[in-house]
Amino acid sequence: ASRSDESSDSTEAAVVKDYWTTHGKVYLTPGVRAGIAILSQRFTSNGMGTLANYEGSTNAFGAQLGMGVYGTLGKYFLLGGDASYTFAGAAALRYIQPSDGTAVTLSVQAHTIDGGVSAGLHFGVVGGLTVRLRLGGQMVLNLVQPDVRVKLPSDRIVGMTIGLGLTAPALFTLAGRPFGAWLYGGGLVPAQRAQTVGLEDGPQSTTFGGFFGGGLSFVVMQPSQEKYKGQLAIEAAYSYEFVATHYVGLSRRNNTITVADRGSAQHLISLGLGFYY
Repeated sequence: ASRSDESSDSTEAAVVKDYWTTHGKVYLTPGVRAGIAILSQRFTSNGMGTLANYEGSTNAFGAQLGMGVYGTLGKYFLLGGDASYTFAGAAALRYIQPSDGTAVTLSVQAHTIDGGVSAGLHFGVVGGLTVRLRLGGQMVLNLVQPDVRVKLPSDRIVGMTIGLGLTAPALFTLAGRPFGAWLYGGGLVPAQRAQTVGLEDGPQSTTFGGFFGGGLSFVVMQPSQEKYKGQLAIEAAYSYEFVATHYVGLSRRNNTITVADRGSAQHLISLGLGFYY
């Protein structure tokens, strides 16, 4: 149930059961997607003055690379691991200085590295239904261009993830090719958020997050049962994730703040290719 492993299941369209028996026990699932991302931040506090409370959002270019390695135990059990990297950037936030009304443009980026292990069950219904539990870890870098006129911190979030995934790789066929879907969701807990030195919002903090998403797949290249060459699918996906942090204590960037909440979120709408070998 990660931002990458859903593509690995989605390319198992209509032949999950057959492949498990005709292609041995180990499977590789590389995938790549690109599209539009939305990056947003929201900060509220009990302080006063510049940037004591603010909210910002921007569109960005998003891209994702993923790889999974999976093995089977008998006809019904699946074990494996996966990792992914997601980039969102080529974007900026514009801040209007209250002193003179001039605008300051700050470039922003988000980098997400995610990995984990999963175990699942396969059922012979709706073309092969797979349910999986995933445990893993994630690191998110939210980068804001430094500027002495605008005290906005960058941050690094590190935490453990747990989630569930549901894949129906062959809901029906079009022109004899499987059309599938997948859903996943989970939480980021426990987690920690570290901010730019000198711009920390408080010495004590509690951080948690969540994510969910899903997508559709359509097989464009099917393997031969006699000579396995892999399966290629076009995939369209949507994902959303957020991280919230509650701060207690004196802020270093604004000494009127003693209690604050920071939230960051990312949407990704993407189109790409998934391969199942």
